Amino acid sequence: MWSFGIFDALTGNSVDDVFPAAGNWRTSSTAIGSGQHKFHLRDAATRVPQSVARNLFADWSRVLVVMDGGVPVYAGIILKTEYDKDTGVLTVEHSELRLIYSKRHVYGVDEYNSTAQIQVVGKSPKGLLLAVIKAASYRPVPGNWTLPMRFPADEAGGVSKTWFHYQLMKAEDMITEVGRMAGAVDFYLQPKLDANGRLFWDVILGSPRLPGATIDAPTTVPEPIITGLREVRDAARRLTGVLMVGKGSEMDIRVGKAGATVAPTIPYLDDSRSAKATDNQFELNALATSEMGVHEFPVAQYEFKLTHTRDADGSELFKLSDCVPGARVLVETRDDEWLYDGQKTFYVLGVSGDMSRTVTPEVQEL
Repeated sequence: MWSFGIFDALTGNSVDDVFPAAGNWRTSSTAIGSGQHKFHLRDAATRVPQSVARNLFADWSRVLVVMDGGVPVYAGIILKTEYDKDTGVLTVEHSELRLIYSKRHVYGVDEYNSTAQIQVVGKSPKGLLLAVIKAASYRPVPGNWTLPMRFPADEAGGVSKTWFHYQLMKAEDMITEVGRMAGAVDFYLQPKLDANGRLFWDVILGSPRLPGATIDAPTTVPEPIITGLREVRDAARRLTGVLMVGKGSEMDIRVGKAGATVAPTIPYLDDSRSAKATDNQFELNALATSEMGVHEFPVAQYEFKLTHTRDADGSELFKLSDCVPGARVLVETRDDEWLYDGQKTFYVLGVSGDMSRTVTPEVQEL
């Protein structure tokens, strides 16, 4: 069953267990997840002194963690509280750790120098992404810059990149830019507990996709764990060519180009994208190719829910803690009026849940 705990954002130390009356959450590898939970502060079974409550739900210094069987599935830094005196209900809003990257550069305010640069040399796409994440998360000397995270091994390669302080790019902007480059890999900051029960975030890098558990969810069994299966095919953003606009102006502007990899059988649909901070032709071409890869074909989107279920012997058909970004969900359909017969494999990009034992994965077909 679900359990909930409060942890310190800088040390990862456990502060206390908490018992929300209602709530929801969303974790993601492609965006910044968030959630909200409600607490009845006057509940006789769970009430605590005012000073304790104020300490438990302190903004930016406390993290609310949602766990299944003691395994974290979501961790959100507390950002906002709203108290209703008439009801005694405290509403707590929280967001995933990645939000910090949108609120800091990879250098501190006192480190800013208009002539300084951040240079990463000789890395693989994975190594380049790791360098940015590490710079935004860690300093050798403990302090308020360093977050409780664990990093994978570095990876060398042929990619180099330079950013200048005067560009004033936030860490999240740099991560987004790296994610648009050719050879980019997925990443996820996965909350975990160490052997001493302390919270930390494990930096999971894909190759290019994230690793994860496999969940079998056939629709053909008498009591499927999967419900609400929907297919949406969307071709509104489809393109046959992309121009990536870089530094410069008018006739001196640098432009990267990419066309369809398969001869189109539809009218030409071209567009331009902006990368004004980039003047390297190779990078602009790579960015255009990456953007083309996203929009060359129609997007088939699938939606469904997974409900935690046990078989006749009491064994779990799947663990909710396995349904996190990187998991694969195998969905089999037969004899349907629209869906093709066969098995599809879905890659989990994000997951949302509430107080029930049902979760909704955000998926991409493989």
